[in-house]
Amino acid sequence: MNPKELIENDLKKGETQTGVAMKIGVSNATIYKILYTQTRPTVATLEKIAKAYGVPVTSFLVAEGKEQYLPSALTDKEQKLILMFRKLDERRRDRFLENLEDMVLAAGELSERGSRETGMKKTGGKRKQND
Repeated sequence: MNPKELIENDLKKGETQTGVAMKIGVSNATIYKILYTQTRPTVATLEKIAKAYGVPVTSFLVAEGKEQYLPSALTDKEQKLILMFRKLDERRRDRFLENLEDMVLAAGELSERGSRETGMKKTGGKRKQND
C-alpha cells in the first residue's frame, strides 16, 4: 500500500484532511500534494507517514504493478540502483551488498588520509589501533 492509499482510507473513514495532517505531523498542503498532484513525498515525509500508520517505511518501496513507488528525494541513479537491486535473487543481493560494502570501505581508506594522524588504520574492513 502506498502513502496516498493510507491517507485516502482515513478520509473514507470520515477523518478530515486536517486531522490526517495532524496525525502524520505535516501540513495540509503536504497532504493535498500527496492526494491531488503527481508530487511524491520526500523521505522525511515518508518516515512520518510510516510512523503514523505503524508500517515500515520500506513498505512504500515495493512494486505497485509495473510502477515502483520511490520517494522524490532519491536521485535518478539511486532509483535505478533500487530498481535493479529488486530484480536480483536473494543470493545475488547478498553478494552485491558485500561487494558494495567492500567498495565503500576501499573508498573510505583512500579518502581518510588523516587516519594515520589519529593513530588508527583499517584492516580487513575493521579499524585497529596502530602499534
